[in-house]
Amino acid sequence: MSKVKIQGNASGTGTLTISAPNTNTDRTLTLPDGAGEIVVSSGGALPSLDGSSLTGIAGGKTIQTVYTGGVSSSGIGTTTQQSWVDAGFNLSITPTDASNYILVRFLSSMADSTSTAQYTWSINNSTSGNGSYGVGYLEYDKNRYAGLGAEFIYNPSDTSAVEFDVAMYSGSTSGTYLVFPSATYFLIAQEITL
Repeated sequence: MSKVKIQGNASGTGTLTISAPNTNTDRTLTLPDGAGEIVVSSGGALPSLDGSSLTGIAGGKTIQTVYTGGVSSSGIGTTTQQSWVDAGFNLSITPTDASNYILVRFLSSMADSTSTAQYTWSINNSTSGNGSYGVGYLEYDKNRYAGLGAEFIYNPSDTSAVEFDVAMYSGSTSGTYLVFPSATYFLIAQEITL
Protein backbone atom coordinates (compact mmCIF):
# COMPACT_ATOMS: atom_id res chain seq x y z
CA MET A 1 0.00 0.00 0.00
CA SER A 2 1.29 3.45 -0.91
CA LYS A 3 1.87 5.92 1.90
CA VAL A 4 1.44 9.69 2.20
CA LYS A 5 4.29 11.55 3.86
CA ILE A 6 4.18 15.21 4.88
CA GLN A 7 7.68 16.58 5.27
CA GLY A 8 8.61 19.91 6.76
CA ASN A 9 11.29 22.31 5.51
CA ALA A 10 14.23 22.79 7.87
CA SER A 11 14.90 26.32 6.60
CA GLY A 12 11.36 27.65 7.00
CA THR A 13 9.80 29.08 10.15
CA GLY A 14 6.17 29.30 9.06
CA THR A 15 3.42 26.83 9.84
CA LEU A 16 1.35 25.33 7.02
CA THR A 17 -2.20 24.41 7.91
CA ILE A 18 -4.32 22.01 5.86
CA SER A 19 -7.94 22.94 6.45
CA ALA A 20 -11.03 20.93 5.53
CA PRO A 21 -13.87 22.75 3.69
CA ASN A 22 -17.33 23.16 5.21
CA THR A 23 -18.94 20.14 3.58
CA ASN A 24 -21.12 17.14 4.47
CA THR A 25 -19.92 15.11 1.47
CA ASP A 26 -17.08 12.62 1.47
CA ARG A 27 -14.50 13.46 -1.16
CA THR A 28 -11.21 11.97 -2.31
CA LEU A 29 -8.19 13.99 -3.38
CA THR A 30 -6.04 11.89 -5.71
CA LEU A 31 -2.43 13.02 -6.06
CA PRO A 32 -0.74 12.69 -9.47
CA ASP A 33 1.65 9.79 -9.97
CA GLY A 34 4.65 11.89 -10.88
CA ALA A 35 7.20 14.32 -9.48
CA GLY A 36 6.48 18.04 -9.47
CA GLU A 37 4.56 20.72 -7.63
CA ILE A 38 0.85 21.45 -7.35
CA VAL A 39 0.02 24.81 -8.96
CA VAL A 40 -1.86 26.99 -6.50
CA SER A 41 -2.83 30.64 -6.17
CA SER A 42 -4.44 32.65 -3.40
CA GLY A 43 -8.12 33.32 -3.94
CA GLY A 44 -8.60 30.13 -5.93
CA ALA A 45 -7.67 31.69 -9.29
CA LEU A 46 -5.14 30.15 -11.65
CA PRO A 47 -1.87 32.05 -12.04
CA SER A 48 -1.07 33.71 -15.35
CA LEU A 49 0.03 31.33 -18.10
CA ASP A 50 2.36 31.88 -21.04
CA GLY A 51 0.32 31.04 -24.15
CA SER A 52 3.44 30.16 -26.15
CA SER A 53 4.07 27.21 -23.81
CA LEU A 54 0.63 25.64 -24.23
CA THR A 55 0.54 22.33 -26.13
CA GLY A 56 -2.11 19.89 -27.24
CA ILE A 57 -4.66 22.61 -28.05
CA ALA A 58 -6.77 22.14 -31.16
CA GLY A 59 -7.14 25.03 -33.58
CA GLY A 60 -4.92 28.00 -34.30
CA LYS A 61 -2.89 30.13 -31.90
CA THR A 62 -1.58 33.69 -31.94
CA ILE A 63 2.19 33.64 -31.49
CA GLN A 64 2.95 37.38 -31.52
CA THR A 65 1.35 40.71 -32.38
CA VAL A 66 2.94 43.86 -33.82
CA TYR A 67 0.92 47.08 -33.82
CA THR A 68 1.17 50.65 -35.03
CA GLY A 69 -1.55 53.26 -34.87
CA GLY A 70 -3.25 55.82 -32.72
CA VAL A 71 -5.06 59.10 -33.27
CA SER A 72 -3.67 61.38 -35.96
CA SER A 73 -3.11 64.97 -34.86
CA SER A 74 -2.82 66.60 -38.27
CA GLY A 75 -3.73 63.85 -40.73
CA ILE A 76 -1.63 61.06 -42.23
CA GLY A 77 -0.83 60.28 -45.84
CA THR A 78 -1.65 63.68 -47.28
CA THR A 79 -1.40 63.80 -51.06
CA THR A 80 -2.37 66.09 -53.91
CA GLN A 81 -0.75 63.84 -56.47
CA GLN A 82 -2.48 61.57 -58.93
CA SER A 83 0.04 58.83 -58.26
CA TRP A 84 0.87 56.28 -55.55
CA VAL A 85 2.15 57.87 -52.33
CA ASP A 86 3.46 56.18 -49.20
CA ALA A 87 1.00 56.90 -46.38
CA GLY A 88 3.83 57.25 -43.89
CA PHE A 89 3.26 54.36 -41.49
CA ASN A 90 4.39 50.74 -41.61
CA LEU A 91 5.40 47.84 -39.40
CA SER A 92 7.75 44.87 -39.44
CA ILE A 93 7.20 41.38 -38.03
CA THR A 94 9.64 38.45 -37.86
CA PRO A 95 7.99 35.00 -37.91
CA THR A 96 9.30 32.47 -35.40
CA ASP A 97 8.45 29.48 -37.61
CA ALA A 98 8.46 29.19 -41.41
CA SER A 99 5.19 27.22 -41.34
CA ASN A 100 3.26 30.02 -39.62
CA TYR A 101 1.14 32.69 -41.29
CA ILE A 102 0.85 36.47 -40.89
CA LEU A 103 -2.62 37.93 -40.37
CA VAL A 104 -2.68 41.63 -41.31
CA ARG A 105 -5.46 44.09 -40.39
CA PHE A 106 -5.76 47.73 -41.39
CA LEU A 107 -8.35 50.38 -40.52
CA SER A 108 -8.46 54.12 -41.12
CA SER A 109 -10.75 56.92 -42.27
CA MET A 110 -10.11 58.71 -45.57
CA ALA A 111 -11.25 62.25 -46.26
CA ASP A 112 -11.13 64.85 -49.00
CA SER A 113 -12.38 68.36 -48.30
CA THR A 114 -12.59 70.05 -51.67
CA SER A 115 -13.69 67.82 -54.53
CA THR A 116 -15.42 64.70 -55.77
CA ALA A 117 -12.77 62.12 -56.59
CA GLN A 118 -11.72 58.50 -56.55
CA TYR A 119 -9.27 57.09 -54.04
CA THR A 120 -7.41 53.81 -54.05
CA TRP A 121 -5.30 52.41 -51.24
CA SER A 122 -3.32 49.22 -50.68
CA ILE A 123 -1.20 47.37 -48.14
CA ASN A 124 2.13 46.34 -49.63
CA ASN A 125 4.73 43.77 -48.69
CA SER A 126 7.69 46.07 -49.12
CA THR A 127 10.22 43.47 -47.96
CA SER A 128 9.84 40.89 -50.71
CA GLY A 129 8.18 43.05 -53.35
CA ASN A 130 5.42 40.47 -53.75
CA GLY A 131 2.85 43.09 -54.62
CA SER A 132 -0.21 44.56 -52.98
CA TYR A 133 -2.74 43.03 -50.64
CA GLY A 134 -6.02 44.34 -49.31
CA VAL A 135 -6.49 46.75 -52.18
CA GLY A 136 -9.51 49.01 -51.82
CA TYR A 137 -11.30 51.55 -53.98
CA LEU A 138 -13.54 54.40 -52.88
CA GLU A 139 -15.49 57.18 -54.60
CA TYR A 140 -17.46 59.85 -52.75
CA ASP A 141 -18.41 63.53 -52.70
CA LYS A 142 -16.42 66.33 -51.13
CA ASN A 143 -16.64 67.08 -47.40
CA ARG A 144 -17.29 63.39 -46.68
CA TYR A 145 -15.45 60.86 -44.57
CA ALA A 146 -15.33 57.12 -45.18
CA GLY A 147 -13.95 54.21 -43.21
CA LEU A 148 -11.43 51.95 -44.90
CA GLY A 149 -10.43 48.47 -43.81
CA ALA A 150 -8.62 45.38 -44.98
CA GLU A 151 -7.76 41.95 -43.61
CA PHE A 152 -5.71 39.22 -45.24
CA ILE A 153 -3.43 36.27 -44.48
CA TYR A 154 0.11 36.14 -45.84
CA ASN A 155 2.38 33.07 -45.88
CA PRO A 156 6.05 34.16 -45.85
CA SER A 157 7.37 30.55 -45.70
CA ASP A 158 10.52 31.64 -43.84
CA THR A 159 11.65 33.39 -40.66
CA SER A 160 12.97 36.62 -42.18
CA ALA A 161 11.48 39.96 -41.15
CA VAL A 162 8.50 41.05 -43.23
CA GLU A 163 7.55 44.73 -43.53
CA PHE A 164 4.10 45.99 -44.52
CA ASP A 165 3.33 49.56 -45.51
CA VAL A 166 0.24 51.44 -46.65
CA ALA A 167 0.07 53.43 -49.90
CA MET A 168 -2.65 55.63 -51.36
CA TYR A 169 -3.65 57.07 -54.73
CA SER A 170 -5.84 60.14 -55.17
CA GLY A 171 -7.92 60.74 -58.27
CA SER A 172 -7.95 64.48 -57.61
CA THR A 173 -5.39 67.22 -57.08
CA SER A 174 -6.99 68.45 -53.87
CA GLY A 175 -5.70 67.69 -50.39
CA THR A 176 -6.54 64.10 -49.50
CA TYR A 177 -5.85 62.30 -46.21
CA LEU A 178 -5.69 58.55 -45.83
CA VAL A 179 -6.23 59.22 -42.13
CA PHE A 180 -7.93 62.56 -41.58
CA PRO A 181 -7.05 64.76 -38.57
CA SER A 182 -8.21 63.51 -35.16
CA ALA A 183 -9.18 60.10 -36.62
CA THR A 184 -8.16 56.71 -35.25
CA TYR A 185 -6.12 54.31 -37.36
CA PHE A 186 -4.21 51.08 -36.91
CA LEU A 187 -2.11 48.53 -38.77
CA ILE A 188 -1.71 45.16 -37.03
CA ALA A 189 0.30 42.07 -37.98
CA GLN A 190 -0.10 38.81 -36.04
CA GLU A 191 1.89 35.61 -36.44
CA ILE A 192 -0.60 32.75 -36.24
CA THR A 193 -0.93 29.01 -36.69
CA LEU A 194 -3.95 27.59 -38.51
